Amino acid sequence: MHKGIKMNAYILKVRGDFMFMTVKEVAQLLRISERHTYKLLQKNVIPHTKIGGKILVNKERLLETLEKEEVK
Repeated sequence: MHKGIKMNAYILKVRGDFMFMTVKEVAQLLRISERHTYKLLQKNVIPHTKIGGKILVNKERLLETLEKEEVK
């Protein structure tokens, strides 16, 4: 299977569920450490918002960002 098709199938699989994700959930989705996730959030690589001091990531915006950044 082509790498791009495999990634798109994975993205389709994770769409749905909750609209916002925690830092831990984002790290699990991206298969990176929470520490690295925080670094990406600080650099605004990952779009996010803070509500009551809690960092939340809009799942749809994250997936759109990943699709835009996909290396072709």
